[in-house]
Amino acid sequence: MFDILIATAGLFLLMIRMRGSVGLSIDKALSLTARDQCGRVSIIVPARNEALNILPLLQSLEQLSPPPLEVIVVDDESTDGTGEIVQNFASQSSLPIKLISGKEKPRPTSSDNWNGKSWACHQGQAAAQGEFLLFTDADTEHHADSLYEAMAYRTQHQLGLLSCLPYHQGTTLWESLLGPFHVWLLAMTNPYGTPKPHRLYAIGQYLLFERKTYQGIGGHQAVRGELVEDIPLAQAVVKAHLRGDNNQDIKPYGVYTQKPLYKVRMYPSFGDFFRGWRRNFRAGMEMTSPWLVLDAVLMFAAVTGAGHAWDQLGPFLIATLTVIYLMWIQRRLGRFSPWGPLLFPLSLTVFCVISIAALIDKTFGLQQHWKGRVFRHDALRL
Repeated sequence: MFDILIATAGLFLLMIRMRGSVGLSIDKALSLTARDQCGRVSIIVPARNEALNILPLLQSLEQLSPPPLEVIVVDDESTDGTGEIVQNFASQSSLPIKLISGKEKPRPTSSDNWNGKSWACHQGQAAAQGEFLLFTDADTEHHADSLYEAMAYRTQHQLGLLSCLPYHQGTTLWESLLGPFHVWLLAMTNPYGTPKPHRLYAIGQYLLFERKTYQGIGGHQAVRGELVEDIPLAQAVVKAHLRGDNNQDIKPYGVYTQKPLYKVRMYPSFGDFFRGWRRNFRAGMEMTSPWLVLDAVLMFAAVTGAGHAWDQLGPFLIATLTVIYLMWIQRRLGRFSPWGPLLFPLSLTVFCVISIAALIDKTFGLQQHWKGRVFRHDALRL
C-alpha cells in the first residue's frame, strides 16, 4: 500500500506541475500597444562559432511580423566564419542587422571575472537602441508572430522580464527518445506556477526584458561571475520585486506557456548534450531548493511504480498511467517519439548520470569546458 501511495503522489505531482495554462486573450487597445512595442525591441544574439546555426536564425528573425527595431549579433571571437555569414546576410536583408566584433574578455581578477556569454550579451546591450531587449541564442528559430505574442503577453501582465518555453526539434533518434527527460526538468522547475526564487524556470534562448528592469537589476554585469546567466537574471528580478524595492522599474517576471514561440536544437551531439546539461545541472545546484530532490524521487517513483511496476497490480497501473501521461504531455514540448516514455529507463539513466557528474563537479570544484573555454565555478563566483 505504501508503494502505491508514493507512486500516486509522484503522478499527482507531475500532473500538477505540468497542468498547462489558459490561452492568451487581449483587448484591442493592448493589441495595438503590443504591435507598436515590437518596433522598439532590440534583439541581441551572442554568437560563438555558430556557423551552422546563425543563418536559419537570421532568416526566422527577418520574417517576424511586426518587425523589431534592430538585430545585434555579437561575434564572440568565432573562428568558423560566423561573422562573415552574418555580414553577408545583413548586406541583403531589409532587417537592420548590426554585427559587433566582440572584445576579448577582461582579464580575471580576484574580485571580478566574466562568463563569456554574459560578456557578449553585455556588449550587445550597450549598442542597443531599443526600449526592450530580447536576448536569444543562435540555435533558435523564431515563428513569424512570436515577437508580437511575447510582447502582448508582457504588456498584458506588465512584466519586466519574460522567458518562453522552447519547442525541441528532436532531429535525431536519441533526441526524440528523451522527451521524459525534458518533462521532468520542467516539472521540477515549475514554469506553469508562480515564479519563486528557488523554484524558477528561465532559459537563455529567450529572455525579453524591459530595459528599465534590466538596468534596475544591474543587467548581465550583475551575474557576470555565474556559470549560466538565465536563472540568476530571473532570480534577480523576482527577488527585487518580492522585496518591494522602491525602484518602480523592477516589474514581475513571468514565463510564456501558451504555445511554442520558437524551436531549438540545443545540442547537435549526445556528447554536447551531456556536457551542456552537466554544466546546467552544476549551476542549478547553487540556485535551486534541495526539495527538488524529493520531487525527482516522487516522479521517478510514479514512472517505475515505486519499484514494483512488474510484480504488483496497483503500482503497475500507476506506472502505466504515468507513461501514458508522459506520451501526451511531451507532444507540446517538442518532436518527441512515443517510444521515449516506453523506454523511460533511458531518460532516467541520463538524468541520474548527469546529476551525479554535476554533483562530483560541485564537490571537487572541477573545471567546466564549453565552446573552447574553460571555467572553474569557484573562480567565476564573485
